Amino acid sequence: MSNLNISENIKLIKERLAEAAHLSGRNLDDILLVAVSKTKSIGQILEAYAGGIKVFGENYAQEFCEKRELLNLKEIDIKFHFIGHLQSNKVKLIADKVSCIQTLDSLSLANKINQFISQQGIIPLSVLVQVNVSNEPQKSGVNSEVLIDFLGKLTELTSLKVQGLMTVGSFSEDLSVRRKEFALLRSLRDKAESEGFTLNDLSMGMSDDFELAIAEGATIVRVGSAIFGERN
Repeated sequence: MSNLNISENIKLIKERLAEAAHLSGRNLDDILLVAVSKTKSIGQILEAYAGGIKVFGENYAQEFCEKRELLNLKEIDIKFHFIGHLQSNKVKLIADKVSCIQTLDSLSLANKINQFISQQGIIPLSVLVQVNVSNEPQKSGVNSEVLIDFLGKLTELTSLKVQGLMTVGSFSEDLSVRRKEFALLRSLRDKAESEGFTLNDLSMGMSDDFELAIAEGATIVRVGSAIFGERN
């Protein structure tokens, strides 16, 4: 899939989003499309921006910083979410340059981000708590059994604004398995809200399953290959 198809791909994705929202009785404006731009060039990012994408998701701190230096952010209204596993020693590289970190998965990382943002004297940073709903040992994320306790500890960190939950679905080819995982994240959010937490966002669903995620309440979907083509 060439760069020349990026704008066309975005149109198709937006049509899929609109149809999924309609079928689920959802408002399309309540669903944010994040274009996963890891390993993609500045030219590809700018083409996606021209096609209507305003929020991009990056996975690697160093790569993100290099790209950001090359983009004239005074001229273009682009925001970045960090969607990869974040090491504590990379917090200072990205925490004041992204609008959201979607992969908060430990109290030590939360403390590092909170301390850095506090020292910068800037507004609280939006974060999502990554939950390992599939309980796969190789995956990052907070265990669902300790989520409520974890959220309680985050309330003490005043430079973080916990916006919601995020998960990476399992790589099972059985879409019913993934849908159950999305439903579990939604139920975890509902349980947390019944305990007094406010969690507006659910980030779940990617190129091949975001319709299922929308049906289960996703407010953020992370789409890469369906926009940019398969990874080189």
